[in-house]
Amino acid sequence: MIEKKFDELSVQEVEEKLARDLAVHNKFVRKRTIIILIVLLFVFRGAIAFWLRFGFIMPSSYDKTPIITQNEPVQINYSADEKRAKTFKMKSLINDNEVTVIPQAYYKISGLVMAMNHDFIFVSDFFDSAALYDIGIAWGQLANKKVYKSAKVKCYSAKTELTGSRILRCKAKNNAVFRSKNDDNVFQQLYSHSHLVPANDRVMGGLLKIRRMQIVELEGELIDMEQDSKRGVHREYRTSMSRTDGFPHGDRGHGNCETMYVKKVKIGNRVYK
Repeated sequence: MIEKKFDELSVQEVEEKLARDLAVHNKFVRKRTIIILIVLLFVFRGAIAFWLRFGFIMPSSYDKTPIITQNEPVQINYSADEKRAKTFKMKSLINDNEVTVIPQAYYKISGLVMAMNHDFIFVSDFFDSAALYDIGIAWGQLANKKVYKSAKVKCYSAKTELTGSRILRCKAKNNAVFRSKNDDNVFQQLYSHSHLVPANDRVMGGLLKIRRMQIVELEGELIDMEQDSKRGVHREYRTSMSRTDGFPHGDRGHGNCETMYVKKVKIGNRVYK
């Protein structure tokens, strides 16, 4: 059968051809869409399950007491006996991995949220399994939103997926705002970067409610973590115990970030614990 050229087709034949071509195109689009959705669900299934589990949690209580942001974080170090007595094993909230938690000090930090990060697509079986959230919090004069904005502060928090390292980068373009009477630049001493280990689902849900430039209060403990893997490898991570230690080694050899076991989150008058 010799196929007619397009200009030889009748109006009815043109319409029938267009209908067939459209049906083929729609079938192709549906197939491609289904494939893309399946790929997205496979890649992001962990993130979807994460938000379904923690993203809709309600506060456990309400507290109208104002959050004081002018003071440095409160830290009360534990004795060796207290550390041993408080040590416990913790199962991750997102998988079956387990770590040994060794509390080092009571810790409470209140201030202005500079940046946060909970985008951990690739999760290791140790640190990432427990520390599900990163946050940068400012206190003192840096927690004053007018001062913060006048200093033109820029911050971002991120995780390098290849190395697993987590960073907080902050810079004030107008550094003069943070100079003391002795002309010392105190900007770096007015904020900290913390890796947060939520104590339970409700605390994790509270952390997910945090937004940049909000005033928040976190209460819990500074902790070390250890794990003996199934392959017999012993791993450990030590928290910083100082707000003035430097990058990259910190005061205890594992960086200058605090690792905090969070028992309570307060955002405005909402409390999650």
